Amino acid sequence: MQRFRLHKNANGSNTDVVVLIRVTDVYSEDLLSIDLFVDPWRLFDSNKMTFEGNWAAKGVIQENSSGSGRKRRKLDAPSVSWALPAISRMHENRLTAPRGFKGKEPFNHRALDSGKIRLLYLLPGEKGDQLQGVIIHVPYNAPGAYRALSYVWGSDQQAKELVTPDGTLQITFSLNKALRGLRHREKAIMLWVDAVCINQKDNNEKAQQIRLLPKIFQNAASTYAFLGGVKGSDAAIRMLMQVRFKAASDEKAKLKIDRIDEAEAEFEIESEDETDSRGSTKSDRRTRSKRNFYSEDWPEDLPKVPASWKYRSIPDLDAAIWTSVRALFDLP
Repeated sequence: MQRFRLHKNANGSNTDVVVLIRVTDVYSEDLLSIDLFVDPWRLFDSNKMTFEGNWAAKGVIQENSSGSGRKRRKLDAPSVSWALPAISRMHENRLTAPRGFKGKEPFNHRALDSGKIRLLYLLPGEKGDQLQGVIIHVPYNAPGAYRALSYVWGSDQQAKELVTPDGTLQITFSLNKALRGLRHREKAIMLWVDAVCINQKDNNEKAQQIRLLPKIFQNAASTYAFLGGVKGSDAAIRMLMQVRFKAASDEKAKLKIDRIDEAEAEFEIESEDETDSRGSTKSDRRTRSKRNFYSEDWPEDLPKVPASWKYRSIPDLDAAIWTSVRALFDLP
């Protein structure tokens, strides 16, 4: 155990010493740390820390630019220093976390207090990694930032697993696929997911939580709609996006060309065959303007429309892509 003492009045007694203890990355073996701040009121006075309601304190997080490869966080130095010269920063006293996840022990939902909802803190991972997360309780009217997930439950068979520090939760194939699609490789995300955040075995809780659904979705920063997917779904969605962007680009290009026509009309350049100082006809200028507009405004990660329907609003109705579109809209 590490012992500390205060510089001032080191040999006497101290009363009413306020110590702020901040624990970060509690579910990470490698990154868990504890920071101690003696007399943290200076942080509050300088607006580096704010109080929310009458219970939660939130501090401003700053990056520590030390050369260590480990992730580090810091607040301002404490207003009362420690009498240990070997410790130059409070963060040097780090702890190693025990393994926090309970293997195959089944997860049991704790009862929700009135006005509370659950959220899933989905931990990062690689493509093939086990799904891991932390299920927390928060006030539904002040839940913090989260995103909601809307998806079809599909089969009732719960053959996949979500591992938490409080046990393993059985989930469906559909939810497993959705969560793997949403999971980041490097950062955790906060989600509301009905099958996880509502105790499906408790009818009283389900009735109470269902009444909160409008508020839950309204409070979400956004809602993901997971369609499940069939063969050709990606191509169908890509084509529909091309139709949408092409229509928007065509409209903007038309407005741009109309402005060029108005400007040229002032100089009495009326004929389609009349050339400008560079030898370009009005038709040439229209085409060049439209082509330039597409190259400037088209999304970088969206392929350009195929040549077969470059001058159409949509692909030919006999094109094979419409089979994939139909299958996409037939998903439950």
